[in-house]
Amino acid sequence: MIASSHLSTSRHDTRHTSSSSSRGKHMRACVRPSQAAGKNFASNAANANTFMAAFRSPARNQQQHVSTTQQKQQHVQHAASADVATLDALQEQMSAQLDREEEELRMARDNYIAARMGDRPANVDTKHENTNAKEFDMPGSDFKAKQRWLHWLNRSWSEGDKTYMAVMLVSHIGALFAPFCFSWANFATFVATYIVTGMLGITLSYHRNLSHKAFRLPKPLEHFFAYCGVLSVQGDPIEWVSSHRHHHRHCDTENDPHTPYEGLWWSHMGWLFDTHTTMSRVSDRSNAADLAADPFYRFVQKTYGWHVAASYIALYILGGWPCVVWGGFLRTVWVYHITWLVNSASHVWGYQSWRTGDLSRNNWWVGILAFGEGWHNNHHAFGFSARHGLKWFEFDPTWYCIWALKKLGLATNVKLPTEAQKDKLRWNRDRENGASGETTMPAAASECKSAFG
Repeated sequence: MIASSHLSTSRHDTRHTSSSSSRGKHMRACVRPSQAAGKNFASNAANANTFMAAFRSPARNQQQHVSTTQQKQQHVQHAASADVATLDALQEQMSAQLDREEEELRMARDNYIAARMGDRPANVDTKHENTNAKEFDMPGSDFKAKQRWLHWLNRSWSEGDKTYMAVMLVSHIGALFAPFCFSWANFATFVATYIVTGMLGITLSYHRNLSHKAFRLPKPLEHFFAYCGVLSVQGDPIEWVSSHRHHHRHCDTENDPHTPYEGLWWSHMGWLFDTHTTMSRVSDRSNAADLAADPFYRFVQKTYGWHVAASYIALYILGGWPCVVWGGFLRTVWVYHITWLVNSASHVWGYQSWRTGDLSRNNWWVGILAFGEGWHNNHHAFGFSARHGLKWFEFDPTWYCIWALKKLGLATNVKLPTEAQKDKLRWNRDRENGASGETTMPAAASECKSAFG
């Protein structure tokens, strides 16, 4: 998820590829947001603060990948002051679109990787490709991968890449001071900020509410939870949601920004240090037009760095340098890696309850650390679902929060998979035994060739 996956939302790339040709037969029915929506987003992203922007893939002015079929475009008006009714209509529109896309992907998954790509062109720019990369068996798993990209040497480093690396080093080095300024008060600050930014901000808001429209909240409450996500230092909501929707749209194919088919390091955090390659896959931000139409999210995007800086200043006022270390550096790094483990470990190790055709797994220890996000095969099977832990033993505290909000009348239109939807994705063995998706089955990747082999 949480790839998923941010220091600058305004960096320019000098090189990009065009992928405006038509999508494959399984994707043709998708309705895409308007060309104007993508362009307005790019214009807004260019104004974002460079230094403190977050750590998923940054938004930059690149050529927008726009469908050539005008009848299939969603014309979204980006008014300076959109009213609540307009925003509600856009959310419903995007929710319906995401549901259609998931249904189309389910149809394509019967033939796994080949069918998932179909006629769709590869968006990725191969400038940094390691042409000598060899396939290897992924340790502890059942598929082959290759270190497809040049991570460190014999590749270009943009100013953005250098800034990513510098801030990563600063944040990780800052976290190393934690043992030298331990106190139970600082530890309590760490736990509190971990829950606020990790669960309420990333998993509940950015992921399930904003990215997948799994439930609805009153606008003030939606914005509050989204602001908790801003404090996680993983990027503004528009950028994070857009990148994540690209991941689901192209999961474990040539166009996925962080598939482990390209190596475990790449899927975990390597994709963040190569914005040239990553942005060639996710530069089209029109898939987040529903958020870009909201003045709140546009404001956060433009002023993102200031919010991050203010949060660290507040921690210093609260408890000095030790509070900054525990509630700032250590907590930020901790939530980073837990989010990235959803993109890496939960696509490599664990069990598959459903025939999703990708590498997503249900991983119990990531499920615990990431507030229920580790039940990733469940999530990729039913991306619209507000609940990821579908079995009693699949611990999902984010779902418990959503359930409580529903009981309080605050969360509405809470989506859950029906038995008919589950039956479509059951493994044949489960279907024959009348099971409900509990059986651990081999990864789908073991039944098909490597995506890049």
